[in-house]
Amino acid sequence: MSTETPGKISPSEEEKELRAKNPTLAQRGSVYGSYQENVLFRSVVMAQAKRQYSIHHEGEEMPTRYQVMISDIVMKLARIAVSPNHVDSWHDIVGYGQLIENSVKEMKNE
Repeated sequence: MSTETPGKISPSEEEKELRAKNPTLAQRGSVYGSYQENVLFRSVVMAQAKRQYSIHHEGEEMPTRYQVMISDIVMKLARIAVSPNHVDSWHDIVGYGQLIENSVKEMKNE
């Protein structure tokens, strides 16, 4: 596995245009970085999570429910990696963690 760290991914021209027209996208981009950079981070982490699941579950594919739950946390981690002082993202992880814990408990009882 490569340990090389890619450089910063700048917003595409399309993303820049969208940010110019949409204050919400502009604000999020200034806090969380480019969408492309965030997608790359999430896709790498999710691929590794699914790989780990498969290794430890006899080659089975990770159930969609778990993929979605992990993806919620990974999205927040991607944002925290860019803006670790943004307290709201840490707060969101705590909330998602509680919701996921409750969901997993309910799934065990199905």
